[in-house]
Amino acid sequence: MFNYFKRVLKVIIQSKIQLLPPKKNNILIFDKVGSNLITILLNKLDERIQPSILSVRGEEINIFILLNCLLRFNISKKSYLRQNIKYINPKIIITFIDNNLYFHQLSKFYPNIKFIFIQNGWRSYYHDIFEKFKNMKNPKLQNKVDIMLVFGNSIGELYNKYVKGNIHVIGSIKNNFTPIKKNKKRKKKKIILYVSQWIDGTIKIKDRIYDNQSYSYPCDNFVIPILIKFALKENYNFYILTRSQLKSKTEIEEKKYYKDNFGNQLEFFDRSKFKNSYEIIDTIDIITGIDSTLLYESLSRNLKTAFFSIRSNLLNLHGYEFGWPDKYLNKGEFWTNIANQEYIYKILYFLHNSKLDNLIELYKERDSKQLIVYDEANKNLFKILKRLIK
Repeated sequence: MFNYFKRVLKVIIQSKIQLLPPKKNNILIFDKVGSNLITILLNKLDERIQPSILSVRGEEINIFILLNCLLRFNISKKSYLRQNIKYINPKIIITFIDNNLYFHQLSKFYPNIKFIFIQNGWRSYYHDIFEKFKNMKNPKLQNKVDIMLVFGNSIGELYNKYVKGNIHVIGSIKNNFTPIKKNKKRKKKKIILYVSQWIDGTIKIKDRIYDNQSYSYPCDNFVIPILIKFALKENYNFYILTRSQLKSKTEIEEKKYYKDNFGNQLEFFDRSKFKNSYEIIDTIDIITGIDSTLLYESLSRNLKTAFFSIRSNLLNLHGYEFGWPDKYLNKGEFWTNIANQEYIYKILYFLHNSKLDNLIELYKERDSKQLIVYDEANKNLFKILKRLIK
């Protein structure tokens, strides 16, 4: 008990303190992460909308609510969140963190509130929401989200197995906000881009702790030397697209990792002249990587995209195969789940020699819209929100 109170006190000390009770509001955003995007969406719908935001990671602590929990002899995180919701009394609760298990279980406490999630990234099995669902008894009796806004039908169908609610396919809202230039206006640079999935810190998968050397390096070490050789042979410029915040301390560490392992001559794409990653990939000839969300967003933009989804093969981790949870073959024209040099070269030469119109037809044949759609300017999402917020 002493250790528990010690942890609570540590959170309070490190958090921004709010003394007054939270204000009543019809719309509550659950989790500060991604709240800026949801706020932008709501303001575009109606600029008068000013949603409340509930911090769930200890960024802010409301002392009034905390004391209320203390008087109830329950200062657990779940109790604190529920008391916040009770005081705000919203009609709609929306989150950008679709893989928060507790969010899926909140509706049983508030049958008159509409719960909505927006998928924020590509999902996998391990170290993600579906591993948690799989370990639950009768998950669909415990989980309910009124409206689930997902990338594509494949992930929607999987969510539907574990969560009660309505599925709507909207694609990636961040990707949708960036318009796609018409094919003729695209000025392609003869560049092969490798999308970094460097991780800062550690993650736990299947009772094993992974750091960057054990999680990302095995894939990077297999793929990057092949990309460098191909680029030299076919006269491409090869760049790494870092994932850390631009010019941050972590980006310095990320670049050091690549230079230490793959040579000081390695170059990194200059992101400073672009608003976001989508503007960058629209200018690139071939976009490559392992299993990042950006690769699937690139696919939805009908760009030349190579998926070297070999993490499942090298690390024996289910759910990292191309197109999961859909079931694709282990290799195809623009993807491979198998760590095989010949397959990777074959994919690169296929994309190198392909005309974009033919590639777009192939994406249709491979049913890429089952995985992720592109909804220009989030038109479908606005229609859904407009019906809800009257």
